[in-house]
Amino acid sequence: MTYPLTITRDAIVALDPCEDGLAAFDKHYPDGVLVVADVYAHMALYAGPLGQHIGWAEVNQLLPPVRATGGDYSTLTGGHRSTLTGGDCSTLTGGYRSTLTGGGHSTLTGGDCSTLTGGYRSTLTGGDYSTLTGGDYSTLTGGHRSTLTGGGHSTLTGGDYSTLTGGSDSTLTGGDYSTLTWHYLDGKRYRLHTVYTGEDGIEPNTPYIGRFADGTFTVSEVTA
Repeated sequence: MTYPLTITRDAIVALDPCEDGLAAFDKHYPDGVLVVADVYAHMALYAGPLGQHIGWAEVNQLLPPVRATGGDYSTLTGGHRSTLTGGDCSTLTGGYRSTLTGGGHSTLTGGDCSTLTGGYRSTLTGGDYSTLTGGDYSTLTGGHRSTLTGGGHSTLTGGDYSTLTGGSDSTLTGGDYSTLTWHYLDGKRYRLHTVYTGEDGIEPNTPYIGRFADGTFTVSEVTA
C-alpha cells in the first residue's frame, strides 16, 4: 500500500455508516479529514478511539488490511485481518483473524481466529479458535477450540475442546473434551499416541508429558 492514506467524512457518509461510528469520526476529526501518514499511524488506529470501527472501514474498502514484513529483531503490530511476517527474534502482535509468521526466538500474539506459525524456541499465544504451529522447544497457548502443533520438547496449553499435537517429551495441557496427541519415532517409524481429557484418568487442565523409552510410550502427569 502507498502512504499517506486519506479518509474524508464525505466518503464515510456515502457508505451509510452507523450513527455511533460517524459521531466518533466527527468528534476526533472535526475538520472531516483523517490522514494516515505511515504504517505506524495505520496500526495505531486499531488501538485508538476508532478501533471498533476499523473493521467496517476495511470491509468497505476505506482502509486496506495491514500487511507488515520485518527483518530480524523487528517489532510488528497489526490490526484486524493483518498479515505479519518477521525474522528471527521478532515480536509480532496481530488482531482478529491475523496471520503471523515468525522465525526462531520470535514472540507471536494473535487475536481470535488467528493463524500463528513460529520457528524454534518461539512463544505463541493465540485467541480462541486459533491455529498455532511451533517448532521444537516452542511454547504455545491457545484458547477454546484451538489447534496447537509443536515439535519435540514443546509446551502446549489449550482451552476446552482443543486439539494438541506435540513431539516426544512434549508437555500438553488441554481443557475439557480436548484431544492430546504425541508424535514419536519408535525406532522404525513415526507413530501417534492419543489420549482424551476426561477419559482413562486424564484430567482436564492438567499438564502431561509423553515419552518413548524401552519400546513403550508412556504418558504421565507433570508434578512440581
